[in-house]
Amino acid sequence: MPGKTARALCPVCQEPMPPDETECENCGAFVIDEAVVRLCRAFGIPREKALALFEKGFRHPTQLKDRNVDDVLERGENGLLFLCTNCGGFVATGDPKCPRCGAEFEAEEAEPAAEKDILDIVLCPICGADNDPSWKECEICGEPLGGTEEPPGEAPATPASAPESRPIARPPEAVPEPHALDRIDDILEELEKPVAAKTGPAVRRRQRIPKVAKPLRTPERPPPVPTPRSESPNSPNRAPVAPPMTSAPVRPTPRRTIHPLPKPLAPSKPAAAPQPGPTRDPKKDARPPARPPPAVRRTRRKVWSAPPAEFTGGITVAAAASLLLSQILSEVAIAWAVVLALLILALFVLVATLSQREIRVGGLDAMLLAAGAGLGVIAPLVPSGVASVVAVGGAVPLALATRRILTTRARDLLAVAAGIPLMAFGVAAASGSAFASTSAWILGVVAVMPWPAVVAMVGFRQRHSSVALHRELTKAEHHLEREDYAASVKDFDRAIAAGAQGTPGAEVPWYGKGASLILLGRYDEALRAIDTALDMNPRNEVAWLNKGNALSKMGRLIDALRCFNAALKVNPRYEVAWNNKGNTMARMGHFEEALACYERALAIDPEYRGAWVNKGYVLTKLGRYDEATSCADRALRLNEGPRSKTA
Repeated sequence: MPGKTARALCPVCQEPMPPDETECENCGAFVIDEAVVRLCRAFGIPREKALALFEKGFRHPTQLKDRNVDDVLERGENGLLFLCTNCGGFVATGDPKCPRCGAEFEAEEAEPAAEKDILDIVLCPICGADNDPSWKECEICGEPLGGTEEPPGEAPATPASAPESRPIARPPEAVPEPHALDRIDDILEELEKPVAAKTGPAVRRRQRIPKVAKPLRTPERPPPVPTPRSESPNSPNRAPVAPPMTSAPVRPTPRRTIHPLPKPLAPSKPAAAPQPGPTRDPKKDARPPARPPPAVRRTRRKVWSAPPAEFTGGITVAAAASLLLSQILSEVAIAWAVVLALLILALFVLVATLSQREIRVGGLDAMLLAAGAGLGVIAPLVPSGVASVVAVGGAVPLALATRRILTTRARDLLAVAAGIPLMAFGVAAASGSAFASTSAWILGVVAVMPWPAVVAMVGFRQRHSSVALHRELTKAEHHLEREDYAASVKDFDRAIAAGAQGTPGAEVPWYGKGASLILLGRYDEALRAIDTALDMNPRNEVAWLNKGNALSKMGRLIDALRCFNAALKVNPRYEVAWNNKGNTMARMGHFEEALACYERALAIDPEYRGAWVNKGYVLTKLGRYDEATSCADRALRLNEGPRSKTA
C-alpha cells in the first residue's frame, strides 16, 4: 500500500525490522537468512559457502575487506569479535593484543585427550548378567565365560589441534565445576545385550563402559596479572578446568558361587556393605538364577517326574499282548499280574501328571479320555448282544483324544485311558467271566492297543529329535564362544530342522537364533525368530528379554518396556529384566523410575554388580555425586570381596 514499508519480525525479540537488515536494532540478534542472502548477492557465491562464512562469524560483506572467499574458507579464518575482559572493547580473532587497552592475550590451551575406557563388561551366556572380562564364571549363575579374552579397548585419542591465536584472558580465581556424565545414553544403549538359555547356547558380547572421574580441584593461589580471554561475544568468563584423573582398571578374580541374603532386601543406601548369607550352587538349566528363600517359608508340594512316553506306551501295549497270551494259555496268574502292573502304572502317571502345573488338559480332552475308558469298563457288564459294540466303540473317543493331545505333555494320559479298559478285561479273564470267552473280549483288547502304540512311537521319535537338537545346539554354543555369529545362525537353523513338533526345548534354537541375529544387527529377522519362540512357549522370560533388547536397539523403547514387563510378569524375580527395564527408563529420561528398577534388581540380588554400576551412572546424571560414589565403592568391594576369589 502507498506509504507502507514492508517490515520483518526479529526471531528473538519479535520487534519489527526492515527486510534487508541482518541485525536487530533492539536486541542485536542476527537474522541468518537475510545475512546469507546478502553474502550471496555481494560475492556471487552459492548458499553453502555463504552459510560457511556465516558460521565463521562473517555476517556482513564489509568484514571480508575485499579478501577472496575461497582463501578465507580454506585457511579457516574466524570473523567473530570477542570482548576484551580488561576494558570491554571489541577484539578481532587474530589480534594478539587489545587495540584499545593494549592487553596481551595468551594462545588457547589444547583440549585434553579423551579419557580412556577402563571398564569392560561381558554378558553372561545364560542369564545376561554383566561380568568383568577377566572372570572365568558368571557372578549370577556360575556359567563358564570361556572364549578369547581381549584387553579392554581404549577410546581413540583425539589429536590435539594447533592452538589458534585467539583473544585469551586469565580470569580471576574460580572454583571448577564438576563434570556430569554426558554419555549416559550411549552407555545405557550398549548395556542391553541379548541373553540365551544354556540349553540353547547363549550370546556373549563385550561392552565398554567409561568410568566417571572426579575433577581435580586446583589449590588456591593469588590471582596473576589479568590478561583477557573471551571465547565468544555472548559467553561468560570461565576458569580452566583441570583434566580428569584416570585410574588403572580393576581386575577381579573369577568366582563360582553367589551368596544371596536369607530374604529379599528392601531398597537401602548404595554404600551399605554386602551381608553374608548361605552359599547357593549355580543352576545348570536355562531358567533364571536361583532365588533367595522368602521371609515366610511355604510348604511346597512334591513334584513327581512322569516316566517317558515311550515307556508308558510300550508297557501298555505289552500288557495288552500279555492278556491275549494269558487267555490262550489259560493262565490266571498272568492276567492278575497284568492288572496289578497296569494299576501301579496308572496311579503313578496320574500323580506325576497332576502334580505338574504346566501340564493342562482341556475339558473336551478330559471328556474324550473318560468316555474311552468308561466304555471299556462297562463292556463286560452289558448284555452279550451289545458287548462287542461297546468294547469297540471305546476306541472312537480314544482316537479323537489321541489326535488332540498326542504332541503335548499330557499324552501319557492316553496310555492311562487305554490301560483302564485293559484292567477291566484282565479282571474278567482272571475271574473266569463268560465275557472273557467271547469275541467281544478279544475285539476290545485289540481296539485299545493302537493308541498307546502311537504314544510310544511319538516318544521314540521325540527322543531322537532331542539328541539331534542337543548336538546342533552344542555346535552353536562353540561358534558363539568364538564370536562367529553367522556360523551360529546356521547351527540354530539346523537345530530348528532337527527338532520335531512337541520336542521339549524346541523353542530354544529359535530365541538363540534371535540373539545371534541381534548381534549381527539384523533386528527384523531377530524379532521374527523370537516371536516364533514365544508362540511355542509364551512363558519364557529369556525370550521376552531378548525381544526387548532387540526393540531397544531399534529405538522402539515403549515396545521394549512392554517386553521387559512381560518377562517380569512370568518371573517377577528376574533381576536382569529389572536392570534392562531401568536402562530403558533412563534412556527415556525417567531417571527416578530407573533408580526404582535398579533397587528392585539389587533387592533380589545385592551382589548384582552391573546394577550397582548402572545405578551409579544414573545418580551421576542426576547430580547426586555422593550417592554415585557410594555405588562405585560397592561395586569395587564386590570385585575385591573374598567370595569373588573362590575358585
